Amino acid sequence: MSKTDPKENIGRGWAVTGFAIGLLGLVAAVAFVWIETARIDRTVVGLMQTEQELRASYAALQAEYSDTLRALDNANRAMSDASTAFAAEVDGTRDADQLVARMTAWSVLTSGTAGDLGKSAAFEYLADQGEAFQHLDLSCPAFGADETRCLAPVRIDRLRLSDAYLDHIDFRHAQFVLLMMTGGTLNDASMDYSLFRSIRLNETRVLDVMARGARWYDVDVTGGTIQRSDFTGARMGSGRWSDVRISDTVFDNALVEYVQFDDVRFSGVSFRGAGLSGTRFENMRGFEDVDLTDVWAWSDQMPVGIDPDLVAQCVFPADRIEGSSPVRGERRPADC
Repeated sequence: MSKTDPKENIGRGWAVTGFAIGLLGLVAAVAFVWIETARIDRTVVGLMQTEQELRASYAALQAEYSDTLRALDNANRAMSDASTAFAAEVDGTRDADQLVARMTAWSVLTSGTAGDLGKSAAFEYLADQGEAFQHLDLSCPAFGADETRCLAPVRIDRLRLSDAYLDHIDFRHAQFVLLMMTGGTLNDASMDYSLFRSIRLNETRVLDVMARGARWYDVDVTGGTIQRSDFTGARMGSGRWSDVRISDTVFDNALVEYVQFDDVRFSGVSFRGAGLSGTRFENMRGFEDVDLTDVWAWSDQMPVGIDPDLVAQCVFPADRIEGSSPVRGERRPADC
């Protein structure tokens, strides 16, 4: 029987020991992997559960806020409907109020009372509302007065009109004081024996106006046109007419005193027998065609801009007012 070498036995021991240690390490590694895998699995399962819980919470919150938002939307719609209904009611009330106000203004304007008594305010209110003044009758006959003897005419004071349209109106004997009319049209108007004092017409169209025997004192006409109108026998004192077109209009036998015509274009105009004392005609166009037959003026108040040979010079009768000049508005003496 052979003897075993002690060194060989030691080597084998170490080999067995190394194998055992390696096997233990492998077992430990496998165990570690298994343990970690189990932990990861538990973590994943926990995360999945958490995700499900979050999804459930989100769904619950979404459902809750969806109901709230739906309720808010319904409330907003209800408020909008209520607001619309209220606005319609307010508009209806406002329209009714405006209708009553307009009816009241018309009633005041056309009331058969002398003087102003709110007529100016009513007139201006209706103009501001865009009312068209058609067939408006403020004449004395409309209120039962005798046309030839109107003792209590309608009077309109301090009236301002802008772009107003007055058509087929009757202002016979009516009185307008401190009127300012800008733009607009005065068409087919009966204004015989009316009184216009301190008037400003700016860019206004005056068409087919009958103002026979009317009294126009301190009337300024700037821009605009005057067409097919009749001022026969009217009395016009002071005032300035500038940059105006006057056509097919007569001033026959009118007293046109101390009126300044500046840069006016005439066409088919007649001043036959008119008194032109103190009146100035400057920068005229078409004036050579104006009919100046038998015009006259007081000798010390001759008009400017007219050939003196065309103007009859009248002397104020000495027995009327000794040593004085004639009063404005005096008619032509019979011997002139």
